[in-house]
Amino acid sequence: MNAILNNSAAITPTMEVKSAIENARKEYMKKEKEMIVGKYTLPTTPGKDGYYRIYVCDKQSSKGRRQLASKSLEELADKIYHHERCINGTARKTFAEIFTLVQEERIKYIKDPDKLLSAENTISKHQFDYNRFFKDTLLEQIYIDEISKKDIEDVILLNLQRYNLNKKAFDGMLYIIRNIFKLAFYEYWISDNTFERVNLKKYSGMLVETMPSSERAYTEKELCKILNYIRNYQIQNPNYIPAYALELQILMGLRRGEIPPLMWNDIKNGYISINKEQITVKKSNKHGQYDRIVQHTKTFKNRLFPISQDISDFLKKLKHIHSVFCLDSIYLFPFNTSNGVISNSIVYDFYERVINSLNLKKKDIIMGPHSFRRNAITDVVNATNGNLTLASQLFGNSPLVAENNYYTGVDMDTALSVLNKRKLS
Repeated sequence: MNAILNNSAAITPTMEVKSAIENARKEYMKKEKEMIVGKYTLPTTPGKDGYYRIYVCDKQSSKGRRQLASKSLEELADKIYHHERCINGTARKTFAEIFTLVQEERIKYIKDPDKLLSAENTISKHQFDYNRFFKDTLLEQIYIDEISKKDIEDVILLNLQRYNLNKKAFDGMLYIIRNIFKLAFYEYWISDNTFERVNLKKYSGMLVETMPSSERAYTEKELCKILNYIRNYQIQNPNYIPAYALELQILMGLRRGEIPPLMWNDIKNGYISINKEQITVKKSNKHGQYDRIVQHTKTFKNRLFPISQDISDFLKKLKHIHSVFCLDSIYLFPFNTSNGVISNSIVYDFYERVINSLNLKKKDIIMGPHSFRRNAITDVVNATNGNLTLASQLFGNSPLVAENNYYTGVDMDTALSVLNKRKLS
């Protein structure tokens, strides 16, 4: 296969090359089918109901086997071959086919319907990444046991040459390759995990710099301007609920999906319990895009957030609004949607209007309400002399993620005060 992929450009095949590969695969699959079906003794006569039946191995069944049935022997042979191409089967599998199996395995063992929806959203993200990095490359069609170290290195190099990838995007591409080879190794489709032999550090010089967290957060002055604007807007439009939702997001540094499902009974004993989120279920063949409240957070860990004086004042104000406008809702932020609460997009739209009105939109930097999370995490870390553990518990991230993705840096006024206290003479 290295002869085919002797340079990065060769990975993107012409129509003629693709056609030749596809024809070769079809011929191989035809012979493979004959060989695999030939291992079975097909029934000579159908049952009383007209169906031909045969048992095949199924490691996931408690009995270790399952029955296939068809009206014709030809269809039964097709079913046998299709079974052998699945996770339990012995047929050889391509890079593309194993990716599909990885996706299927991700949701196969999830019973909770809420967790299943979250997993399906993750699958959609991985499908997007797969299409971006591997769709229509020759690597897709190579059998996993034929993929060499150079084949993997070539497709990595190709994507680094045609895209400007930062570390997060680069890791997303590697995640797909890693999981394909991991499944292939676990299922004995390969005897050696070739991907583990690739030296990934050599590509570090080709990655574009990730925008520093400090550039994707607001200054204290900007944050005050935003809060003042929102509070003035509330005075002029007292029943516009998204304005209150955005204020609480700033005060608590919550993820956008954690705001809509907040309920009054989540507030007790001086804490707000963060135990749910609203996710946007992606459009599929079965349904359009819609919002759904699920009974877990992004990390599947509930947490408590202490009610500060600012938050206490806010909750009193919001309670008053509920009373004045007779909202009569179990939720903090009711709205006329299918869920009965504000949607993530409604809050984002209001945020956009605020930022545009204040002329705070930053050129070439993508920012959203998530930026307020960086401000909140940074304030807590700096106020506690670098206590990332406390910040991670409050905001629901690991200390490493909080430091790498949200902490914007030390407070320079505090740093100056410390330096002035140094006595070197």
